[in-house]
Amino acid sequence: MEKQQHIGNFVTTDGYWDCGCDSDYIRCKADTLYCPKCKQHENEMPDSRLEEVLGLLEEANKLNCEFCDEEDCDLPAEEHIIIPDARQMGD
Repeated sequence: MEKQQHIGNFVTTDGYWDCGCDSDYIRCKADTLYCPKCKQHENEMPDSRLEEVLGLLEEANKLNCEFCDEEDCDLPAEEHIIIPDARQMGD
């Protein structure tokens, strides 16, 4: 994660942004700066909440663990180096 910002009671990260979609709205800035579904650009939308990004990465790692043969790996996200691309996040 890059720079973090405290806004009210939550922390955002500038490595991810929220598009305008009702679901699957967290986007990785390294992957895409535009959402073709809702037609939003990253520079017009807020950064994602850090807690939500970590939860998404943890869920993706449970489904796509390359370090063990378990389908439901219970290692925390920060112990894995897998970053899901947009196809794995529901695009």
